[in-house]
Parts: sequence; C-alpha cells; structure tokens
Amino acid sequence: MCGQQTGAHEYLLRFQNIAAIWYERNVLLWNTIWPRQAHLEVIGFPDTGELRIGRDAPPPTLRVRATHWLVADHKASEGWRPLLWHDVKPSLLGPEVAIPVIPAAWQAWTVDRIETTLDKQEAELPANVHLGIRNVISQLGELAEKPQMARRLRNLRVPDE
Repeated sequence: MCGQQTGAHEYLLRFQNIAAIWYERNVLLWNTIWPRQAHLEVIGFPDTGELRIGRDAPPPTLRVRATHWLVADHKASEGWRPLLWHDVKPSLLGPEVAIPVIPAAWQAWTVDRIETTLDKQEAELPANVHLGIRNVISQLGELAEKPQMARRLRNLRVPDE
C-alpha cells in the first residue's frame, strides 16, 4: 500500500482487523496468527508432527504445496485453510454472481486446483461453464481485495520457489 492514498473508511477497517488480531493474541491468548504473505502445506508429513530419521538414513524428501485462495476456518490449525469449491456460495459472493455447475468430482477440489485444471484442460468443459468458473474466480479476487474481507477470505501470493 506504499505510495497509495486510502480513504478513512478503508484505513479504519484495516486498523480494526489488526486491533482484533492483537486483542485475540495478547488478551484472550488465542492462537491467532498474523496475516501471512504465503500459505504453505507440507504434504505427507506425519500428523503427530514428528518425523523420525535413522542415523545413517538419507534425508527425507519433503513436498510442499502453496495455496493462494484461503478461507477462515476456526477448526483449521492456524485458522485458515484452502478455499474449496463447495465454500463458494451466494452467501460469500453475493446473490448476483452466478455459480456454474461443475463436474461432481470437482466439488471437493480447492479453487487453486480448479484454476490450474482450467489452465491445462480448457477443452473438456463446455465454454459457458469455463467462463462461469473464470467469472467466479475474478469475483473472488475482487472480494479478497476488500478490507472487510481480510479476516474471512484471502488471495495470497504463491512463491516462485
């Protein structure tokens, strides 16, 4: 936001978000994380959080997935999880946005995975469904930029490496 002029309303909304996070962390002692610039998930790591490696064993291969569409979820370990397609509802986007009917197998996919699949396999979907999904993703982008959505929906940067 450096160099950009913001209105008092936007400033107050951003201040309110920061103050709420500070209050949750320091007064209520909740495990609320400060907003991140990237969301990374380690894939295939044990649920216990411990990985035992033998003395002469080779180092394990770690796989990491970066996600840029996130939704707030108090049940998630850090309060955020990847945005799933079935999370995309009129209550999130507004009633004026038409949400296309997608293949049943895609319903439980993340929006990131759907976006990647669209980039690779445009021809497998009817044109109106493809355009509808692109429109929904565009609307999500506009919604995520609004300060009042900062604690509900995020569109983060995926690191190059």
